[in-house]
Amino acid sequence: MTEIQADSNRLRIIANQAAERHAADKCCLTTAPSKSSPDYKIASVDRALDLIEILGRIAPVSLARIAGEANCTRTAAFRLLRTLATRGYVVQIGKRGLWQLGGRMIAMAQVA
Repeated sequence: MTEIQADSNRLRIIANQAAERHAADKCCLTTAPSKSSPDYKIASVDRALDLIEILGRIAPVSLARIAGEANCTRTAAFRLLRTLATRGYVVQIGKRGLWQLGGRMIAMAQVA
């Protein structure tokens, strides 16, 4: 197993654990947010986090599959992935290759 594959496997395990904790936190909420409370979500941040979660579940994966899983256009997915790549959160294998979580995610997971 190469170092990249080992890192990818570690990231997938960490992402799955985080998703399980997130799901557990959601089911433990006793009250739903009120309909009158403002929604402070930023759509692009929300979508970028969706992409990271997708890569945590099924990486390495093609841009087309990521966009399909995230229910967004390939252009939007590509721009978000490139932004995440400049910060080291994701990497593209090869010039037009598959995408996977990057080393920055490993570093952050080890601190958490």
